[in-house]
Amino acid sequence: MTWRIAWSLEELSAAVRERAPEIDAARVDAALRLLRLPLDRQRWYSECYPVAEAHEAAAALAEWQALAPIIEPLLVSERPAYEYSWHPLPALVIASQFLWHWWELREAAPLIERALELVSTASTPGGLTIQSFTQIAGEISGDRFGDDPYSDAKFYAMSWYFLGEIAEAEGRPKDALAYYERFIVQEPDFAPLADYELNEWFFYAKRYPPNTVEACRRAGRCAEAIGEEGRARRLYAFGLSLRRCRFSPLRERAALRRREGDEAGALADELAYLDGLLASYEVSLRELQLFERYLELASRCAEAGERGLDEQAKRSAVEALERTYTARNTSLRLAFPGASFAPPEEAVTRLRALAEATREGSLFERCQAALVDAAVTRALGHRGDLAALAEIEAEVERLRAAGRWVALRGRCAAIEGVVEGCRADAATPYGFRLPPLTEDLAALVALYQEAAVEGPT
Repeated sequence: MTWRIAWSLEELSAAVRERAPEIDAARVDAALRLLRLPLDRQRWYSECYPVAEAHEAAAALAEWQALAPIIEPLLVSERPAYEYSWHPLPALVIASQFLWHWWELREAAPLIERALELVSTASTPGGLTIQSFTQIAGEISGDRFGDDPYSDAKFYAMSWYFLGEIAEAEGRPKDALAYYERFIVQEPDFAPLADYELNEWFFYAKRYPPNTVEACRRAGRCAEAIGEEGRARRLYAFGLSLRRCRFSPLRERAALRRREGDEAGALADELAYLDGLLASYEVSLRELQLFERYLELASRCAEAGERGLDEQAKRSAVEALERTYTARNTSLRLAFPGASFAPPEEAVTRLRALAEATREGSLFERCQAALVDAAVTRALGHRGDLAALAEIEAEVERLRAAGRWVALRGRCAAIEGVVEGCRADAATPYGFRLPPLTEDLAALVALYQEAAVEGPT
């Protein structure tokens, strides 16, 4: 019999019951609920995420798996999937991906692979492809992934990536490697910058997107795990031939070089990785913790006798700290209560040591300016204390005695703007989210104002 279905969940349910009348209707509806899971979303204010709990998704998956021999043959229909109408085959692809992407159900792997096989081979009796394939790299513009690839089955190559993650999580590197390489074949040049902070309340920002660079990195690690270092090198090299981003496998290649005795090459790769992050990111600079990572790398470069790399890492550390608190969307006022920053006294000690180690005037001034920026941010983050503030005040006094006010004067207006912004935001309905001005912040603002008035001695 040929099943001619206009495609709605109700009509699909009726077709299943007609084909297998012995199956209870409640079980059929429970299985078909799987196709609705990604569509039933919370949309309160700006949040957007599936409302079903993991156990509910697992229950729908179990019923679908039990009835799959009856349901899945019905999904190959007489018409392709059109953009303006619902079709159960692409719906199954999206639902299977969500089982891992959102609920991280490893038991979804067989369904993901089966749906992938169906969607990549199924055609109508007239030979039309039911669901076309489109490369993500050919569709996604800019560096924000967005929600479309997670809601459109034409990007079904993501399923290979998800299968690789599941196999890797289960300790099957050989299988994971095969899955990742299939993804790379179908998505050979998708290298998003992904310059955003992860947010668990949005299904498209809960994780960074599946992409070619990260697939090369993961596949290379799997190749190393099964003893194929040559294959790993080729995968790392291909990943590094694409745009540098947070996923670039420079650290993995550094580990290979270190095992081969090339410590200088390994350190250079690690520095190149951090430099790539510093050059490319603005929104997530704070999350990347580049200042601390540069200083740690500089220490290891010094221990290895690589003075040039040591100096370069120190310079980049200062630039990272400056950019963290001045770049677009990462201003001082975005510090939140309980934010994790280094203690002010530690910032003073480390920045002073850094300044002493690199005595050039411009770098010296940049260090001191970064010191005060860090201290103000700490105050906004509710983590300052009077003893540390006293040490900062003493450092500023030392600067005044040395005639080093130039770098501080240029930041007076910016700090005053932060204060005014906080006061303005506190008057809005969302003001409860902002920390009140603290005594140590007020004292630091006063020091800035004094610097602006007095100028160099």
